[in-house]
Amino acid sequence: MAEAAPSEAAPAAAPPSDAELDTGPGFKLESHWAIVHKMDTWYPDVVTRSGDNFIKLSKFDRHFVKFCLQKPMDLSKGVGRSANSTLFDKLLELRKRASEESARQQMEMPESGGDTASAVPKRKAKRVRVEDGCLVDPRVTIQLPDLETKTEYFMSRPAKALWGVTSKELWLELNEPNLHYMKALVQHGAGHQQPRKKKEKKGSPKKSPRKRLKRIGHIGGSSPAKMTAAKSKAKSKPDDQINDADTFPDTIPYGNEADEVNSTDLDESQQQPVQPDRQRFDDERSD
Repeated sequence: MAEAAPSEAAPAAAPPSDAELDTGPGFKLESHWAIVHKMDTWYPDVVTRSGDNFIKLSKFDRHFVKFCLQKPMDLSKGVGRSANSTLFDKLLELRKRASEESARQQMEMPESGGDTASAVPKRKAKRVRVEDGCLVDPRVTIQLPDLETKTEYFMSRPAKALWGVTSKELWLELNEPNLHYMKALVQHGAGHQQPRKKKEKKGSPKKSPRKRLKRIGHIGGSSPAKMTAAKSKAKSKPDDQINDADTFPDTIPYGNEADEVNSTDLDESQQQPVQPDRQRFDDERSD
């Protein structure tokens, strides 16, 4: 049988700050809970709320799994030695329902100035969020379901837990009956192990379908059928023949081929720019 007892040999979860050590005698005394069992000594995370101590229980806490199964946790394929079972998930669901009910009762409580007859009820509460936990008592009561193992039977009974709606960790009141129940639950749930969910890989962001449709012409342009018809029409249309002589007449006449002289055959002193024959140009324009 495991024993839960305060121990001063456990390492401090958070060492005191320099400001705290500078005041008073220069040191600080702390006490921590220790759970001693055959395999090891477990120093769990424990918090105190309104005078009650609550222990942190998680599916994949190595120390918690070792305390319950008396074997190290093993997540390899085909083994699945952990507290990840449907029975543990059921306790999380019971904690969630109790927390939501506690929050709704607080948010729907009527506001009155002492006269109950003139009390005005609050607006109907919306879905309970994590932020609503600051409005209610941090402690809720859940009903532990019946549990029957090969050697033991546990009757249904109430137990205190800390408020929570989305957390995968269960903060249960620290006492021997609760630890005994959780140990039997994990051992019995070993045959109902669930595969651990893998985190989804974030792929590259998908391209906008609107941009793709715009590129092919569905948005802000012609449809693909119209674009194909327009291309076919452009291919079937004969090309216009351009008459260079009529369209682009020479405005600067050149001499005959016999009169043309290669500039490389002339000296630099003989190379002069050719002046246009204005008289010849005027005669052609008048014709």
